[in-house]
Amino acid sequence: MIFISEFRTPAPITKQNRARYREQVAASVSNGALRAGGALLAGPTPVSMGGLPGYGFRIGSKTRDNRSSRSRILLVWNGRSEYLLDCRYDTVGGDAAEIERTCNEIIESFELS
Repeated sequence: MIFISEFRTPAPITKQNRARYREQVAASVSNGALRAGGALLAGPTPVSMGGLPGYGFRIGSKTRDNRSSRSRILLVWNGRSEYLLDCRYDTVGGDAAEIERTCNEIIESFELS
């Protein structure tokens, strides 16, 4: 499963000030993973998507039917607009490589119009 969401943030986040929000963003992602029955596995790692600055994470969690899943999450900002890309797959099954490949294609082609 891959989805992109857009949110509003209380403060504009830019490449110049993103380090100031690093720990807050990491704590938010980690708490979300914990609520999903999982944990933060890696990140935050500085990333860019469509020229927008952000952070990347890897999390492990449980699906609704209690199966293990992994997510590659990117959070990038355009001022107060936050874009969340979540590329998620079950750890059993052979979808991981396809999801990662498609996620990379989205990251490379992402642009705001």
